[in-house]
Amino acid sequence: MARGSKGHGRRSEYVGDGLSPLQREALKLDPVPVSKPWGGKKLLPYLLPGAESVLPLGELWLVSTVGDHSRHSRINSGVHDGLLLSDLIKASPEKILGPSWGGEAAESEFPLLFKFLDANTELSVQVHPDDAFSKYRGLGSTGKEESWIILDANPEAFVRVGFSANWDMKKLSEAAAKGECVEEALNKVPVKRGDILHIPPRTVHSIGAGIVLAEIQQPSDVTFRIHDGNNVGLDGNPRELHLEMALQLDPPEQDSTDVIPVNPESQGGWQLRIAASPYQVFELKGPWEGQLDIPEDRSSILCILSGSAESHGERLYEGSVRLLLPGEGEFHLKSASESWAILCIPS
Repeated sequence: MARGSKGHGRRSEYVGDGLSPLQREALKLDPVPVSKPWGGKKLLPYLLPGAESVLPLGELWLVSTVGDHSRHSRINSGVHDGLLLSDLIKASPEKILGPSWGGEAAESEFPLLFKFLDANTELSVQVHPDDAFSKYRGLGSTGKEESWIILDANPEAFVRVGFSANWDMKKLSEAAAKGECVEEALNKVPVKRGDILHIPPRTVHSIGAGIVLAEIQQPSDVTFRIHDGNNVGLDGNPRELHLEMALQLDPPEQDSTDVIPVNPESQGGWQLRIAASPYQVFELKGPWEGQLDIPEDRSSILCILSGSAESHGERLYEGSVRLLLPGEGEFHLKSASESWAILCIPS
């Protein structure tokens, strides 16, 4: 995925010259805070100084053109400073989406949504549609396939993914409608920092309390809530369930998800961790230096999950995200010994 040799945040600072003619253009985007009833305070350090924060803070949308314009990424660098990413795509689709995505038929939508999530309390039991169902129901052009990278987790933290034995959507929906306990309905999967999970659409799931994760997904915010326990919305009232819609989604053939083991630092270099139909996710742990082998015909998302790195005179810290635009230029990266980074590329 990336070529180079093994070598030697929350903010970024320039330590050298600016853009070179041979350098791949990279956009810096402002994080968008999203309040959620299950959120907490762990994402506050990633907000820009002076940025509005809404507690409880459940999500930071880091690369987004999804939903209302208030949740669209705003460019915070270069000649497009202050412009919404969606507006730039609309004005010049090939610049952001590349020739394989751009053109007259291109929408002002980036093909991925990337965000951080803080589950201070347990989320609802829920399911997301696939592409076919979303199009059929007029819910959007894509469903929601997603993957989680666990950034932090309490010692006993877990997620629930897929139906356990003797459970199905009909039984779960009936129990939820009656307000019965559904803890045994889903497979309980312990998680820890560094774990990666892939959640195909139509897979029933829930994120447990005490977990902070990075999520890469298709550009959809459609969720069918099946069971919400004792949770209430930000207005203090019970949230709506979507049992009729959930019942229309058959689970995928493999209705379970195994944790992708932690990538040992001793392997070195970039490793392909997820190869899903909408995207690929590569992971880097430890020191590395080289040119990223990123496609020329589409954008890629680079995120420093931990530690620091340097690129073309710019220092990148934990939480730094760059949208690497299409083109023939190179993007050089030098990561520190404690670095942890991911690269997400639309398929």
